[in-house]
Amino acid sequence: MRARSVSRRAAAAISSPTTTKSMFRRKEQLEICNTRNSDNTIIKIPIQSSQSFLSNTTTTTFSIDFPDIGKCVGIRFLPCSKETETQEPNWNELESYLHPEELQYGLDPNKTSQKSRTTFFLGRLAMRMALSLACEDDDECVVATPYDTLPLPPIVSRSDGAILKDSHGRPKVPHGFLGSISHKKNIGVALVTNSAVENEDSNSVLSAAPPSRGIGVDIEQRFSNSRGIAKRILTPCELGTLGKLDGVSAEEEVLLRFSLKEAVYKAMHPLINQFVGFQEAEITPHNNGTATVYLNLTSGAHTELLDENSITAHWRKVVLVDTVNNVEQERADNSMDTNDDCDDGLEPFFVTGSIVSLKKV
Repeated sequence: MRARSVSRRAAAAISSPTTTKSMFRRKEQLEICNTRNSDNTIIKIPIQSSQSFLSNTTTTTFSIDFPDIGKCVGIRFLPCSKETETQEPNWNELESYLHPEELQYGLDPNKTSQKSRTTFFLGRLAMRMALSLACEDDDECVVATPYDTLPLPPIVSRSDGAILKDSHGRPKVPHGFLGSISHKKNIGVALVTNSAVENEDSNSVLSAAPPSRGIGVDIEQRFSNSRGIAKRILTPCELGTLGKLDGVSAEEEVLLRFSLKEAVYKAMHPLINQFVGFQEAEITPHNNGTATVYLNLTSGAHTELLDENSITAHWRKVVLVDTVNNVEQERADNSMDTNDDCDDGLEPFFVTGSIVSLKKV
């Protein structure tokens, strides 16, 4: 991440209704294997090398359950060889997994570049997979098999709604769900939870009700010059409490707290619809994968609109493992200076999620 990115407030968070639950039909399964440390905060994922749904790429998929927030799915594309590294994938191979309008949007040179095209498609594929997982406990959803494996994205038809963008750049997800997307380089993640509001009189689902909760996800890989950036994104109190997480260096923790703030801001945005500065929130991550969030918005919206006791945030550090070469893809601190535009697949990353609720009237 470059320093200039810090000034941008991503708004890719939540939902606008579009479609029915027919989008959850499945075609086949991808195996998944996550190994974790004792606190479940560091997830080691073997790189998949034999299964992919896009030619000339290696596909790695993973899932994370964020307690009290939702289900998160990530997808990573990597060229299979140096020869294919500069070649753009044949995105039309994804026509079974993407809505025609999504494919048309992503391939439109007036709307996407080659780089943003990759992240757009990764986000939509991850979102559809996350919706399938979230749909698992819903009787109205079509579920083919129990979840001992991670599904490929469900087959999509024209009758299914397209997951495009609203006016704030947030993904439009089906009625009854909240969803958020984030991406970095060649990795896309999506976080989904159920948004159904129960009518106290009739127990009916009010899918058209205004949102009372917001959800946010963020993914971040190591950026350069974290010491200089720290003073811009962390409060004095946060700066004084760095370096207390197991398996996370102080420099990495700067990035982790940045990511947690992004996730919380995304979750808040559809509820308060206003800019929030980095100094208006203090977030303390804990070794058990949770985080304490303290808000001090200059607008006072946190006391007037938000239920501060219901703000939940979680984090995970994801480490990819090359099982063929028996290499765990960690790097020394002196490798923090990386090129944000290229990826050799060796960087661990943080995934963070948050859910925020309005005050009950």
